[in-house]
Amino acid sequence: MNYTARLSFENINEAYTKYYLEGVKPNIDLITDDGSQNKGLVDLFVNRPGGNMKRLVAHSDIVITKSMVEAVNKRIKYDFLFTTRL
Repeated sequence: MNYTARLSFENINEAYTKYYLEGVKPNIDLITDDGSQNKGLVDLFVNRPGGNMKRLVAHSDIVITKSMVEAVNKRIKYDFLFTTRL
């Protein structure tokens, strides 16, 4: 099993549970890239019977990108992660 796919799944599942998203209607759009970290367990979770999520792949299913999320990730990495001694 892909280690990063497990981490992606765990993060999505935690947010889904923490914010009580099972009752959200209409469906939740999960926008990802086509990386391996967004497949496997993530696909199983999104496509489970009775689920209310739909995975959309940037540049394939939709024309928008995930650049806003990547900008936040970049700030976290450069302002915190790379400046913190772990």
